[in-house]
This record gives sequence, C-alpha cells and structure tokens, in this order.
Amino acid sequence: MLELFSCVLLIELYLCPMDNREISKKEIEHALNTKELRVYTDEITVLRNKKILEEIMTNPSAAKYAKSKNMPKDEVKRFKVRVP
Repeated sequence: MLELFSCVLLIELYLCPMDNREISKKEIEHALNTKELRVYTDEITVLRNKKILEEIMTNPSAAKYAKSKNMPKDEVKRFKVRVP
C-alpha cells in the first residue's frame, strides 16, 4: 500500500507537469527524497510497468554515454515520462 501511495504522490507532484520530458536517475531520487537503491528500484519498476516511465537508455548505455561526456552516470537522462 505504501508503494502505491508513493507512486501516486510521485506522479501527481512531480511527473504530471513533465509529460514527455526526459529525466535522470538523480531527478527521480530527488523526487522520491531518497538515494536508497531498493526504494528507487521498487518505484521505477512500478512506474515502468504502468507505462508511466519509458526507458530510453539502458544502464550500460548510460554508463558509456556518461564516460564519453565526462559526467556522472546518474545525471544521464535515461527515462521519458509518459503520463496516461
């Protein structure tokens, strides 16, 4: 139940105004107010399964891109918001 509540809160407060915008892991962690991997993974899984977040770059591709641009991997835009 807490998972659903946090997912709905994330959608309403952060993602709705961002329809069709690309976002990074860092931005998602900021919206969730956590850097805990388990929380991040759980929430991303829910949002991806509900087709709210679309993965536009895989984790290995993000690492390669970040290295080529000399930037932190968590700042690479890996997801696109798709509000139904």
